[in-house]
Amino acid sequence: MLIWILSGVPQINEFSAAGQGSLADKDGDFPDWIELHNPDSVGFTMGEHYLTDDPDNLTKWSFPRGQAIRADQHLVV
Repeated sequence: MLIWILSGVPQINEFSAAGQGSLADKDGDFPDWIELHNPDSVGFTMGEHYLTDDPDNLTKWSFPRGQAIRADQHLVV
């Protein structure tokens, strides 16, 4: 197994798809979610980065302007 760790790039740490019931939202629903981790010693600004589940629409969901992941912190989306 080969694992690449890129400096300065958040990593997918954990995710849940198809509402597997592991993390409820404020309405009590169990939506899909993804946890990102910034392993670097400096913060990472998420502005101008995107998440998508559609290879034909790579900018489907954009991070809010100013969203950041501090050094060695996690962000659940």
